[in-house]
Amino acid sequence: MKYQRRRKRKLKEIMAVCLCLLLVLAMDITGYAAEENSSIMSVDSRTSVGLNISSGVAKAQCLVTGKAGKVTKISITMYLQKYKSGGYSTVKTWSGSKSSYIYKLQGSKNVAKGTYRIKAKITCYKGKTSETSYKYSAVKQCL
Repeated sequence: MKYQRRRKRKLKEIMAVCLCLLLVLAMDITGYAAEENSSIMSVDSRTSVGLNISSGVAKAQCLVTGKAGKVTKISITMYLQKYKSGGYSTVKTWSGSKSSYIYKLQGSKNVAKGTYRIKAKITCYKGKTSETSYKYSAVKQCL
């Protein structure tokens, strides 16, 4: 009799743990699906931000490819930033937009010796709804 009670209690504990695990997994899947469906853009996997410096000329580029059918317009602002006194300050800005799901913005500027990067502000639109993301290029030196 005592053995049967222990066995029933143990079985209930195992069932409770299994139920809890099932609920946790179901919440994770639901949260992931809602996040995917609400996103207008996929900036992380479809954005490239580049900077090349040669002979004192910095050439910047940002290419954004949104999801066809989801993105109707793309706006990009690129900031050429120079490292100074422990932080970055903007020395040149380029902006543009296009009613499309693909857009490439380019710019160039003569630069002095120093350390530079590009900060890109990317906004994708679907009608009046928008999402904004910031991406950075690799840091480059002008010698």
